[in-house]
Amino acid sequence: MREFFRGWRRKIGVATLLMALVLMGGWVRSLYVVDTVTVTVNESTFDTFCSCPLGMGWSRSQYRTLKLPANMPRVDWATSTDFSDWTSSEKSSEVPSTPFGFRVVSEGDPQTTCVFIRYYTTSIPLTALTLWLLTKPRKSTSKKTPEP
Repeated sequence: MREFFRGWRRKIGVATLLMALVLMGGWVRSLYVVDTVTVTVNESTFDTFCSCPLGMGWSRSQYRTLKLPANMPRVDWATSTDFSDWTSSEKSSEVPSTPFGFRVVSEGDPQTTCVFIRYYTTSIPLTALTLWLLTKPRKSTSKKTPEP
């Protein structure tokens, strides 16, 4: 077993395989469950990380005139199986149609900036990299002693 992990290519190959499996697990989970984590940055800014059927996203909302409530939790995690919000045409128009994107969703109060990545843009290249790293033949390291 130790022989398998010799060399940097095998170690990185196993690490990329684990990352690809985690992302694919998130991809499959997002088909049935929407996960949202909201982190309060300060009294007027909060970040939202989400995993939904459309992909992974991060958004930052900044209020210019309004302050967030003092009793708002620092980190809030929500799970939902209701997809009506994510399948509506209004929400779908906020998500870039490209595989990944960056855009300012609203200019008003709050101003919201989004970064969105589809799952296949990360998991498929990681799987291909894993395949290349783990299946490429290794150079023989056995040393032959010269015969007299």
